[in-house]
Amino acid sequence: MTPEKRAHMIMMAAYCGTIGTALLALSLALHLPDFVRGVGPGLLVGSIFILLWRSLRDEYFEGLWAAGASWSFIAMIAWSTLVPMYLGTFEGDRASTWVPDLSSNWTLIVALGAFFAGFHAKRLRWAA
Repeated sequence: MTPEKRAHMIMMAAYCGTIGTALLALSLALHLPDFVRGVGPGLLVGSIFILLWRSLRDEYFEGLWAAGASWSFIAMIAWSTLVPMYLGTFEGDRASTWVPDLSSNWTLIVALGAFFAGFHAKRLRWAA
């Protein structure tokens, strides 16, 4: 496989992962049926597999991967500290029904969303 085809495959996997993360978030937020909820994770599994299998063989994609991992780590630190404070503040107030469900599914979405945001932000910075 030529380097151009490999690069195209990795970028398409990154786009599919971004779309899969957005679909997963929308399906959970809108309480869509289970068969629709499976589309996002299906795209994510395929894209993450391709990114893990191919990304770390090239310095450019290794830099994109590192940027995504850094953003994801920072997002998880913020999520782990700010969400418990948020829930502790509003948990006792039964009148506030607007508090969203912040389950482990949303933790995964925040981590993957931050990864792909960092991945694409680094890619766009290098492209400029």
